Amino acid sequence: MTDFSLYLIDYEHLDEKTVHATIDHLIRFSNYFLLNQSSRLANLGISKLVHSLEDSILEGFRDKELELVIKNSRSRQNERKAKATVNARLSAVYRWIWWMRQTGIISEHVAGPKGCSVIVDIRGPSRIARKSRGPLSGKVRNTPSSRHSLTMHLLFPDAEKRGKFKTGFVATRTDADSIVERLTTRNSSEYRNLRDALIVDLAVEVGFRVGSIASLRDSDFDKKKITTTAESTVVVTPLVQKYSYQNSFNIPVWLALRICALIEIRDEHLRCKGLSARVMERRIFVSERTLKPLTSRAISQQIACLLRSLGAPKGTSVHAFRALFCTEEIEREIDYRLARGLDTSAASICASVALKMGHSDPLSIFSYVSRALALRAARERASSKSSQNQPLTVEA
Repeated sequence: MTDFSLYLIDYEHLDEKTVHATIDHLIRFSNYFLLNQSSRLANLGISKLVHSLEDSILEGFRDKELELVIKNSRSRQNERKAKATVNARLSAVYRWIWWMRQTGIISEHVAGPKGCSVIVDIRGPSRIARKSRGPLSGKVRNTPSSRHSLTMHLLFPDAEKRGKFKTGFVATRTDADSIVERLTTRNSSEYRNLRDALIVDLAVEVGFRVGSIASLRDSDFDKKKITTTAESTVVVTPLVQKYSYQNSFNIPVWLALRICALIEIRDEHLRCKGLSARVMERRIFVSERTLKPLTSRAISQQIACLLRSLGAPKGTSVHAFRALFCTEEIEREIDYRLARGLDTSAASICASVALKMGHSDPLSIFSYVSRALALRAARERASSKSSQNQPLTVEA
């Protein structure tokens, strides 16, 4: 699996998180495979055991994983979603088997389009280039002539589709204002009320992911610099970002000052409890009771409950406010470009707004941009139709 990991990184250029997830799926399959082939393991050894792979083993793994996913306490009891999870795991196994076939680890009789133990339909050139020298000798080259698309016939056909650029639930400004008002007026401590309201504000006004919010530190907000700056925003680089990015974001001064106020209230709370500041690990958002840093999961669960109370679908959390930030930024970008006669194509808007979202791939927000442009066009058509239907008035 080490060589396969290197292939995913060096030739498919996958990020570290995706590679880890792929290897985790393969470990699950390997454990299942070895358990079911334990009687043959002593005689063949692991290196030769892979030659005994067959469709029935993959099918058994698929069905067992589906059973485990549905029984999981965190499962939403949605069979189509569970099948999508299992398909992701089985797809990783298929890709691994394909890689072993292409690099000669297993013979072409084990896996292939016809008459093989594992049926995999590989479209494209029948052979691919191999490196003849170097530490990755025998590994697949990821060139246009060597890429293949795979048909994996044991995947669940009725699983929920997981579109990479699909628009999920988007909170509205009314939703955000309602939740902030509820948090600031509830019967709780001043620190807890302000803390939770600021978590929502950071997601709505800056578009932070939950991990970035949880990782914010005292050193990110220097009150002296904030109060003396002539700018309307301050620059902050969250410690934790997706794919270990180190992007910087502009936070409105009014929001930064509220965070400074939270830090002061939190420190007073710390003194009253008589605890050491080390317990907070220099994080801004900490538990009111223990003063330990809030985890991303704890924040997500709380926001999810608040959104559910407003009628949001199950599974909706902080990302719904990030989607709101994205939607509002797109609208502002469109207005800005229209006012100056600039290009308003989806590609140009994606490129501009993606930077503010911390995305390296502008296409990641393509669905949001397309949605905004379509809604704007619909509003303009409705407005035009309404003006045409108004009766003409004739002056006497």
